[in-house]
Amino acid sequence: MNREKTFDITVAGHICLDIIPRFQSEEKQDVASLFVPGKLITMKEVVVSSGGPVSNTGLNAKKLGMKVAFMGKVGDDFFGRGLLSLLKDYDADKGMIIAKGEHTSYTVVLAPAGIDRMFLHSPGANNTYSSADIDYEVVKNSRLFHLGYPPLMQALYRNEGKELTAIFKKVKQLGVTTSLDMSLPEPNSEAGKVNWEKILENTLPYVDIFLPSVEESAFMIEQKRFYEMKQQAGHKDAVDFYTIEDVEHLARRFLQMGTAMVVLKCAHRGSHLRTAGKERLSSITAISPEKLIPWINLCLWGEAYQAPVFGSATGSGDSFIAGFLTALLSGYDPFTSLRFAHCVGCQNVTRPDAISGVTNHQETLRLMETYSHLPVQISSPGWKRHASGLWKKTSHE
Repeated sequence: MNREKTFDITVAGHICLDIIPRFQSEEKQDVASLFVPGKLITMKEVVVSSGGPVSNTGLNAKKLGMKVAFMGKVGDDFFGRGLLSLLKDYDADKGMIIAKGEHTSYTVVLAPAGIDRMFLHSPGANNTYSSADIDYEVVKNSRLFHLGYPPLMQALYRNEGKELTAIFKKVKQLGVTTSLDMSLPEPNSEAGKVNWEKILENTLPYVDIFLPSVEESAFMIEQKRFYEMKQQAGHKDAVDFYTIEDVEHLARRFLQMGTAMVVLKCAHRGSHLRTAGKERLSSITAISPEKLIPWINLCLWGEAYQAPVFGSATGSGDSFIAGFLTALLSGYDPFTSLRFAHCVGCQNVTRPDAISGVTNHQETLRLMETYSHLPVQISSPGWKRHASGLWKKTSHE
C-alpha cells in the first residue's frame, strides 16, 4: 500500500484567503430584499480562514490523520502573509510558493440565512500556477496526488488544458494515484467559455479518482441540460432538479473518458459513486490489490448527514473529498468510505469556515453512528437498499 512513502497525500492547486462576514439576522430572506442599494446590513464578526482545496482538503485530511504535503501559490502581499500565518498554525506553510509581484487570491463568502452562498473571488497567483510549480520529488514520495479547482487557475485551462494534462500525465508516470476536483466557472468568464469537454477528454485518462459536483459536471459536458436545470430551478437549488438518471449519465460519461472512479457530489442529496472494471482500477496503486476488489464495477448512492447546527456550507465539498480520500487510503470499503466522507462534510457545515468544524479520525467514526441521514428515495430500476444503508444498483452497464 506504499506505506513506506513520506506522504499519504500531496494536495496541489488553488488556495486563497477566505473572508466570511457573519450575518446577524438568522431569518430567511431573498436576495432582492437583502441586497438593496444604500441599505445598511448589521453584521456579526468576520471569520478569516485559509480556503480552496489545498487548504480545505489538505488540512482536513491532516486532521483526519493523513500525512499531507501542501503545494499552493501566494503573492508577496498582506493577504499572502496572513494566509501563510494561518497555514503555519498547522505546519502546512512549507510547500507554498511565494510569487513576487503577484497578489494573493481571496474570496469574500456571503452566506445569509436561507440563501445559497455567493462568492466574490479574485484568482490572484493561482492564475499563473502551472506544471512548473509542482515538486515532483515530493509527489513521487506520496501515495496519492490531489489537485483542485483548475477552472479558477488560468494557466491550467488555457490551450485545451495542456498544462493540466501534463501534470496528471507526469504524476501517473511516477506510479502515483491521482485525484481531481473541479469548481463551477462563471459562464461568461474566460474559464466558462473554454472547451471543458475537450480538456477532460485529454486529462481523465490520467485521473484515477474524479470528484466534481453534479452542476460542475453538467456545465462541462452537458451544458444544454445545465441551463435547463437552472431555468427550471429559478431561485431554488438546481441540485434538486437533476434526476438520478441525469447523475448516472454524467458518471458514465466520465468513465468513458478514461477515469477509474467517479464521485459526483450532490450536496444535501448525497453522492453518486461509479467505478470502472478491474483493469482500469488496477492503476490505483495507493492501496493493495486485495483492498481494491470491493471497488470493482460499483454503482452506489450515499446519503448526506443532517448537521446538528448549521454554520455555512463553505468548503463542504472539499471536506467531503478529504474524508473520502482518507477512507480510501485507510483501506475502508466503498460503503464505509462514502459514509465517512459524508460525515466529514457534515462536520464542516457546523462552522462558518471550512476547517474548524472537522474533528479527528476516531471521532468521525463515532459521529457516523450518531448523526442522522438526510434520506434519499430512489425508484429508478435496479436500485436497492444495501445492508450498509446506502443505495446500490445491482445491474448496470
